[in-house]
Amino acid sequence: MEGLERYVLSDYTHNYLTFSLADELFALPLAQVREIIFYRNVSPIPLMPNFMRGICNLRGHVMPVIDLAVRLGREPQALHKRSSIVICVLTTGQLLGVLVDAVCDVLVLLPDTIEAAPLLGTEIRHDFIHGVAAYHDGFVVVLDAERVLHMSELAELTQQAHLAFAQQFAN
Repeated sequence: MEGLERYVLSDYTHNYLTFSLADELFALPLAQVREIIFYRNVSPIPLMPNFMRGICNLRGHVMPVIDLAVRLGREPQALHKRSSIVICVLTTGQLLGVLVDAVCDVLVLLPDTIEAAPLLGTEIRHDFIHGVAAYHDGFVVVLDAERVLHMSELAELTQQAHLAFAQQFAN
């Protein structure tokens, strides 16, 4: 398939890590991926939004872990032996774990192979999608990592959850 290669360029500019959530294929820029670990115990934190799975210890660093399926508006997936946590580095330097069903491959997606996100036909927030690219008989959804994983929005949602919880007990 023209524009899609299965090798990794040395500068990572057009490299994307692909992973699955249920039966869908997604991608994040490889430049924002620090490492991939198999799922390990994540300690839940009370009063967090439902997509916030909890925190885990990564070699002495406490790191939040989000359930990407839930963040994208889907049901949480059952954990299994291929469940992985993709450790992402945001532009702020913040480390964030992203729970996915399975890591698949690294693809080179040249800019002209990524089409604009469709306005219809997806249940994912439009601003979360950078674009889509043809892949085998289907397509891969290229996520905008900074928007999906934006810490200030996650913090705001967490604060809203705290306020809602406090209001429940105030009444």
